[in-house]
Amino acid sequence: MRTTVCDWADARFVKSNRSNGSGGSNCYMIAVQGSYAAIGDSVLPDVGVIEVLRQEARTFVNLARRGYLSALCLRHRSSHADLGSVATKPAAGTAVITHPTKGAFRLERALWERFELEDGSLSTFEVGVSDDGLFALRQGDLVQVFTTDESTAFELGAQDGDFAHV
Repeated sequence: MRTTVCDWADARFVKSNRSNGSGGSNCYMIAVQGSYAAIGDSVLPDVGVIEVLRQEARTFVNLARRGYLSALCLRHRSSHADLGSVATKPAAGTAVITHPTKGAFRLERALWERFELEDGSLSTFEVGVSDDGLFALRQGDLVQVFTTDESTAFELGAQDGDFAHV
């Protein structure tokens, strides 16, 4: 089990009000405790959360508001445009993360990025997109998988202000 600074068991996680489309009620979810934030998957909340400083989560939400995930998908397909992120090498090996309802995310076929924070450092987690359109967040050995619909709902929710608490 991963060690986290905060106990997120009773935290109030918020997800996008737009998460009721074809992706069901599943979405990225975010909770805040003091100077920390947790990003999780509402489908598998017990898998663990990506724990970051609140400022890092705020930057991720702001990027989502500007269409970061959609742009990452386009970059994977065409290597165009940049919204201030730094691409990393694809993961080595043939590792596959199989999500019970979303399918298989092939780590080695994904484009992984760490985004730049306000202080110029890079995020502590990576955002990835595979060639089949699945998205993932990766921090250490924890990988959370999201569909295109969930990622779109997250971006729209960020634009709507659903994550203003971050």
